[in-house]
Amino acid sequence: MDVDAMARAAIRGDYGNGDERKRRLGSYYSIVQRRVNEMLS
Repeated sequence: MDVDAMARAAIRGDYGNGDERKRRLGSYYSIVQRRVNEMLS
């Protein structure tokens, strides 16, 4: 699993947002969302 790649995809909107993103990322949601927040800060 490439967390950075998944985070970039999430930022692009590939996983939707909000509840859709949570559903599509499943167990990876928290780690990917943390990385998204780091990348955008």
